[in-house]
Amino acid sequence: MRRLNVRRAFSLAATVLFVWAIAGQPFTTSQLVSAQTQDKLGTNSTRSADQEITIEKGDSFDKDSVEKDPFAPDDRTDTTASAANITEAATTATPGLCPIAVPLPGGLDHVANGVATRNTGYGTIRLRGVPPGAVAVRATLYWGEILSGVAVPLTQTITFRGVNVTGNLLGTTAPPCWPGSFFVAYSASVIALLNPGINADYLVSNLPSSLTDGRDPWLTAPVPAPTPLSEGASLVIIYSHASVPVTARVFTHPVVQMSFGALTVNHALGVGLPAYTTLKHTRLGSDGQVGFSTFPLLFATNERTYIGPNPLALTQIKGPGSPFNGNTDWDGNDGVPLNQLHDTQTSSAGVLIPAGSFAYTVRYIFNGDCIVPIVHVLGVK
Repeated sequence: MRRLNVRRAFSLAATVLFVWAIAGQPFTTSQLVSAQTQDKLGTNSTRSADQEITIEKGDSFDKDSVEKDPFAPDDRTDTTASAANITEAATTATPGLCPIAVPLPGGLDHVANGVATRNTGYGTIRLRGVPPGAVAVRATLYWGEILSGVAVPLTQTITFRGVNVTGNLLGTTAPPCWPGSFFVAYSASVIALLNPGINADYLVSNLPSSLTDGRDPWLTAPVPAPTPLSEGASLVIIYSHASVPVTARVFTHPVVQMSFGALTVNHALGVGLPAYTTLKHTRLGSDGQVGFSTFPLLFATNERTYIGPNPLALTQIKGPGSPFNGNTDWDGNDGVPLNQLHDTQTSSAGVLIPAGSFAYTVRYIFNGDCIVPIVHVLGVK
């Protein structure tokens, strides 16, 4: 499990008490408690105070680093399970490490997609966009849950393509304006379980969920449903392909921070960005919604996303007013037609962060939609 050196600044209105648990330590109180009135579950019409966090560590990959250590982690716990569409090689590979065929055909790029799983605990991730002939170098499944209790589970075992995989705790924060003690995020490597062509439909199941019939979280009793509340899962693939420049690099950074106001996330990169022409950024997280059920609330849809080299030099890339895309990141699109509380969004642009930069910043303005960004992925090529 990767540990983060995170400096968190979380200042809410005077009527709000926030409780945050360090991994493995018990919670001393139940959850974020607010005297403010929530308009609908998952939203709060009163924005929280601005927050700023700095994440010092993450993972960085390029062609050279992968070829020097041509193994990817494999978090499966059950190598004897089988599914009709899993290759024999995948089910018999030695757990712990998965060999990568080197030399790689080119530089590195990434794709991502997700599925919302509220009131089901299962769903299909329809991964697309990997070019033919690509070689996967990392495949990570991320998922989020709202749980009750006094301790944070350090691991959670779910099922991916019929095979049990155990995720390590990525982070924990307050629940995003639903009943519960805390929100938790987990990650597991699933590279040994990928379809040979990488692009495929991937079934994720056995995510903890009190309900499994897919009922509307807002309109069908019980409202709210009891915990555990499954939010969603996202699959991120980092791959090598001959069409990608060999200098390309991909960075991954866990976030796991709830906000219903403005959130600024500063990421340390560890190495300077290479010269590039295309920036690609993926943001995945939980509890995105347009309002409640399919009924929009204006304050919950007026969200904006910015990116840049530091908090003083940001470009708006998503949301109302953006010259790139007026749609918001956090509208629950992983669960359409019902906005079911999980999002996986990827944007491409030109040079928004100067080459040579050793850090970058993402800023969100949520306006009252209670959101938990889980992971940021930055690719430059």
